[in-house]
Amino acid sequence: MTGIGRTEQGQIDTTRNERLAIAPSFTWRPDDATTLTLLGLYQHDPRSTSYGAVPPVGAVLPNPYGRVNYRFYDGDPNFEKFDRTQASLGYEFNRLLGPDWSVRATGRWFHIDQDYKSVYSSFLQPDDRTLSRGIAYSTDQLNSYTLDNQLHGRFVTGPLSHTVVAGFDYQHLNSAYRTGFGTAPTLDLFSPVYYQAITTPDRYRVRIDGNQYGLYAQDQIRLGNFILTLGGRQDWFDTLTRNLTFETRAKQSDSAFSGRVGLTYVFDNGIAPYASYTESFSPQAGTDITGKPFDPERGHQYEIGIKYQPRSFDALFTLALFDLTRQNLLTTDLTNPNFQKAAGEARSRGVEVEARVSLTERLNVVASYTYLDTTYTKDDSGLQGKFLPAVPQHQASGWAYYTFGEGPLAGLSLGGGGRYTGSTFSADNSFKVRNFFLVDATIRYDLGQQIPKLQGAQLYVNAQNLLDKHYVASCYYGTWCAYGYGRQVFAGLTYRW
Repeated sequence: MTGIGRTEQGQIDTTRNERLAIAPSFTWRPDDATTLTLLGLYQHDPRSTSYGAVPPVGAVLPNPYGRVNYRFYDGDPNFEKFDRTQASLGYEFNRLLGPDWSVRATGRWFHIDQDYKSVYSSFLQPDDRTLSRGIAYSTDQLNSYTLDNQLHGRFVTGPLSHTVVAGFDYQHLNSAYRTGFGTAPTLDLFSPVYYQAITTPDRYRVRIDGNQYGLYAQDQIRLGNFILTLGGRQDWFDTLTRNLTFETRAKQSDSAFSGRVGLTYVFDNGIAPYASYTESFSPQAGTDITGKPFDPERGHQYEIGIKYQPRSFDALFTLALFDLTRQNLLTTDLTNPNFQKAAGEARSRGVEVEARVSLTERLNVVASYTYLDTTYTKDDSGLQGKFLPAVPQHQASGWAYYTFGEGPLAGLSLGGGGRYTGSTFSADNSFKVRNFFLVDATIRYDLGQQIPKLQGAQLYVNAQNLLDKHYVASCYYGTWCAYGYGRQVFAGLTYRW
């Protein structure tokens, strides 16, 4: 049984975050070969922080601490609302058919019910203090059903040893929403007046029903030090989108095959170079200006790399170079900016480096670095050749964790590290967000080390952005930016029995 009850002041003035959740689970093992787990979830979020934005560049708000007011609220408590309920039921079934074969079956029903009203900034007027604002109002319901059935096995054919998995999955989705947009009264940045009269916008009603079926199989083949992985998946999907307000219907059905192949050679000293090719397929909901459903997004990735796991000490080092292309991305339709079409293409090239090392029995260190070059290679709205929004070119992190094993500090663990995020661009690349570096830390104490009766109980304190750095996390549009979270400290007690 897992549960949480939380209420906290939001980072934005006047806002709060509230959550109540409970997640029971029950596992039944009638024999050594059979396991059945039942899973449940109920979660209610009656309040959440505002969907607001950073005041545009040049608008410096008064703040008693002498810094930009990162708590500035651009909404209105007289209108805004957030109330969401989520629930799910699921199962996991595993059955051993022998020493080398097993079956696995999983399923889940998931439900969301949400009521959402928001006031948000649109643009700053020429006087650099009057903020124009818009409103969004939506009520949403969603139900989904997911089933997945797999067969796992191992066998040998001559000099080749095989590890195989094959299965069938099915997903059903039905959702309904009523959505509308409008305008709200302006707001003076330097003398804001809240609780203004706001007119509820007209809304349109939409229902979406969809099904997706998939057959998949993978075979991992070993020959000496070579490991060859072959995989394939065939998908079929169909959707029906109905606009009940304008009495329109749009049907979509399609199918696609996506494959995967990878080859690794494992040297006796722990070095393993590899190369792989992977394809992807993802349906996209919605229609273009003519009512035609969007084509599914397709992708393919080439990757080469090397892994090294030393024999003499506990560590893992990885290096990967990749080239990923995504096709049929949604872009703005120039004939009507209120619509989109699936005509875009983007490419991501990069390098990832990671090291995990146990320097001693009690000291562990993790470090990573990622370089990304992500650009639009096709786009009809003028984005071709530009960077994808809110995607940093450089990211790095480092973390060290130490556990005391003897003396009066036995059971105490200390951890600390930092995260670096490089600069990012807005959607049209007209605005660039500065890089930032954040420091995190944790303290954990195992009460059972000193008091045997409390075995399984641990106290912890986690701090994110420990130095309380004020920074802009990202900007999608030049004037639509969001501050990152300031310092957050979480304390709690966990108990396992």
